Amino acid sequence: MAKAPPKTPTFTIAPSPAKGTKGSAWQQFVNKWAAKYPALKANAPDIQAAANEANIDPIYFASVLLLESGASYTVKDSSKGAIGIGQVMPLHVGGTVPWDSTKTVTLQDLRSPGFNLRYSAYYLATQIGQLGYANAYAGAPGTTSGGYNHGYTGTGPQGFINGWNKQYVPQTTSTSPPGAVGVQAPGGTAPAAVDVKDPYVVLTANGSVHFVNATSEVPKNSLNYFGLPMTRSQFLQYENTLDNTYLAYTGKRATLAQVAQNVKNGWSTTQVQIQLANTAAFKNSPVWKQNAPSYTAAWQSIYGPNSKPDPKALAYAIVHNLDTTAFAETLRSRADYTSSQEFKQKAAALSSTYTSIFGVPDENGNTVVQQAAKNGYDANQFANYLRAQPQYTSSDEFKSSAMAWAKSMGLLNTVPAPAASALSTATTPAPAAIVPQTPTPAATPSPQGVIPDNRATKGATPP
Repeated sequence: MAKAPPKTPTFTIAPSPAKGTKGSAWQQFVNKWAAKYPALKANAPDIQAAANEANIDPIYFASVLLLESGASYTVKDSSKGAIGIGQVMPLHVGGTVPWDSTKTVTLQDLRSPGFNLRYSAYYLATQIGQLGYANAYAGAPGTTSGGYNHGYTGTGPQGFINGWNKQYVPQTTSTSPPGAVGVQAPGGTAPAAVDVKDPYVVLTANGSVHFVNATSEVPKNSLNYFGLPMTRSQFLQYENTLDNTYLAYTGKRATLAQVAQNVKNGWSTTQVQIQLANTAAFKNSPVWKQNAPSYTAAWQSIYGPNSKPDPKALAYAIVHNLDTTAFAETLRSRADYTSSQEFKQKAAALSSTYTSIFGVPDENGNTVVQQAAKNGYDANQFANYLRAQPQYTSSDEFKSSAMAWAKSMGLLNTVPAPAASALSTATTPAPAAIVPQTPTPAATPSPQGVIPDNRATKGATPP
């Protein structure tokens, strides 16, 4: 009779180090923490752009934001009053806007997601310039001031970096200073005088836009931009930038009312793209027509040639400008990946590998195989891992190899196999040799350890 399958080990599979990590260092870092901090993935383009503008390392900046807010625009104010994605304290109100010395920071500025992110990058750049990356977050040891969050005693942003790559060393993005002026303490320069040739933008009750000249007081219902009344030149410049997004995502230019609404909301480019990607017109947009075919091909290479892509998955890839490799990795992290053609093929191959070593897998064994398939093992990598487990010495494969070796060394005596008519089950092949007085082996014990998940997109719990 065929032996009952052995009790199956329960463990978590890690991908092979031999497969390496795909994408740039920035992409690797984002993918590492994206599962636990989805806001990082959503806001990655904005974070990278803000870091590049301030000439600081985007990975270090993202680590600071993860520590402060989980890299989320929607984080609540802290118990001490810190605001926004960068958790900027209100004491910065009244300081000079680092990229425009004619303006001062307002509380409304700090509550604008785009301003808060940008200001956080410049402020961190100032600390890096004064203290270096090692002390930029908590300040230099033994000092009473300095640092993005002076006096912090935990692992800090370095904990997120180490959790991804302990060998990574943060670097500035250029040798240029972070801006014309650094982020300063409260105080700063007063706003410039009003230019009567550049009228203010005013919103009417029905949301339409008008331009109004004023020589002394700001008109009622003026449109504020980063906490300050917006002028026509600023509005038209913003409109020109926004038009690029609207043309790509809708095929049409933004209306004045849409421009004004985006200014009021304080949306970043990515936030605007997300909003437009949720409209019915998006599937007929130029950016969809340009990119959807390649993403569809990547989807079908995983889920099968006849599968219908999830439009939300394609929209996410378009908004975040993923390459097809990065898009494929996001698909492999979806809950429905286990129903895909790729997963089923991987699982079948790994199941055969498991069977050849530990025997036919039971329910637990199938779970192990699925974990290995999810985490990117190929057959050789999976076999090498299984053979490294302590329980391998009780496996069928090991016993067979040990018996063969013992026979080759003349350590075992053999007797002729019994005739076929003597077998209790006709379909069971007779053994080639029987070891006298050898007891029937017990079921192979299962490995009890836990296989860690080493994939670049899944990491250890952050600090």
